[in-house]
Amino acid sequence: MKGHNPYNCAIPGNLFVGYDRLRQELLNGFRNGRSYAILGGRRCGKTSLLKQLRTDLETAGLAPLTPVPRLVDIQALGRCTPQLLFHELYRTIVQDVDAQPFHTREEGREYRDFLAALGDAKALLDKRYGRAWVVILLIDELDAAISKLPDDQFFQNLRNLLMMSDFRNHFRVVASGVNGMAKLITSGCSPLNNLRNKYLSILSISQMHELVLHGFQQGLDPDAESLLLQLTGRHPYLVQGLLEKLYDAGGVPDRAKMQTAAGDFLREHRDFTRWLEMFGSTEHGVYQLLSQTTDGRLHVRDLRFGLDPSLAPNLDDALTVLSYHGVIDDSDPDRPCIAGAMFRDWYHAHGSRQVIQSAAQQLVAVRLFISYSHKDDELRREFEPHLAPLKRQGFIEVWHDRRISAGQAWEEAVDDNLEAAHMILLLISPEFVASEYCYAREMQRALDRHNQKQARVIPVIVRPTDWTGLPFSKLQALPPDDKAVTTWPNRDSAWLTVAQGIRRVVEELRKR
Repeated sequence: MKGHNPYNCAIPGNLFVGYDRLRQELLNGFRNGRSYAILGGRRCGKTSLLKQLRTDLETAGLAPLTPVPRLVDIQALGRCTPQLLFHELYRTIVQDVDAQPFHTREEGREYRDFLAALGDAKALLDKRYGRAWVVILLIDELDAAISKLPDDQFFQNLRNLLMMSDFRNHFRVVASGVNGMAKLITSGCSPLNNLRNKYLSILSISQMHELVLHGFQQGLDPDAESLLLQLTGRHPYLVQGLLEKLYDAGGVPDRAKMQTAAGDFLREHRDFTRWLEMFGSTEHGVYQLLSQTTDGRLHVRDLRFGLDPSLAPNLDDALTVLSYHGVIDDSDPDRPCIAGAMFRDWYHAHGSRQVIQSAAQQLVAVRLFISYSHKDDELRREFEPHLAPLKRQGFIEVWHDRRISAGQAWEEAVDDNLEAAHMILLLISPEFVASEYCYAREMQRALDRHNQKQARVIPVIVRPTDWTGLPFSKLQALPPDDKAVTTWPNRDSAWLTVAQGIRRVVEELRKR
């Protein structure tokens, strides 16, 4: 072909097509105070959709509101801290007004200082946009911050901004992500369960044809277009990638050139390996079952029957994950099918060993519950960053009562998480022993579960305490030799010793 190649699969938003109904639904939802989570696999168009939403808001508006769309790329920030995130949010919110810069005075006050800075800037925002301004935060790859933050306080603060703060009528969020995003938005104690989840998927046939016409005004030969559909499964990234190669090849597009384009694309790109990293044991099991049939299609009933009994309860979630990664087509929810021969053939050739290892060895994160007196909250905050390596490796998920969001029934949240925990840390101090709730309720239930071998209880001696003869005195405590953390010359060394002891127990539990 002659002239500029319009296709470039590496540029988000290039030749964006589709999702008309979803975009309209989101625009209507913004008017009604709703915020959203967009879940999609890698290269499925999450960033492209956010960019298109920004364009929609800038061109169509949001009457009677004045939309102020702001795109925030979490990956571009590099390291993440609450201070850095709130600084970036504030900077992008006030970028068009002459507001004072944002400063936070101390760790733990980032959100309060952020709200105070917004309060100071509100008059300028009212003057610039009118009183009906609404900032639409389009946050790309929000789940990338999960492993970089010491806890989920930032996400709790974001929820508060949208639900409870004085600025709740001035903010909406659309946050994109992959698998980690699901943990932030699922029901229960998840910090962003106020977001309404929407899933990306493959293109429709008409949308794929629209993409073809951007570079091939006469369309493709029916046989070549049929092969494009068969190879890509209408995955937007793969469709544009093959069309890019086909356009560069020049001449009349035909079946042979399409096959060559697919081969060239696979040699130059390594995306499938990263896609595979997103699959758990159930996703692998489902995809294997589908790929073993002649037409790549199975009834959900047969999938459930064919899966290992331990995986069958996760079937619905696995189908959702495979769909938003664009590797299956679930437009018929009862009979999902393989979408795309390129990934299927690559999977058979390169994924088998990885699949077997993943299915046999994939381990669930250990749920860790911290029971402590609020008089020791500063010590808990001091301790938690030492658990960050275990969290970053996906070995543990930490919960304590500071994770309870506004409006949530706190006793129910505590009880639910205590019952779900694999490991329970008791931060022992005189106030812990004196606390009726910590001692008589949380500790007693923790020891009951420990004695029934349902959980592992570890006392952590944070301050000097006489605990001779108490129910937990028979358990091995940390730090070793029962030397309270606050008595160590270097507290970081004490916490490190505690974290190393916890790691040993975590590794033991994960092998079971």
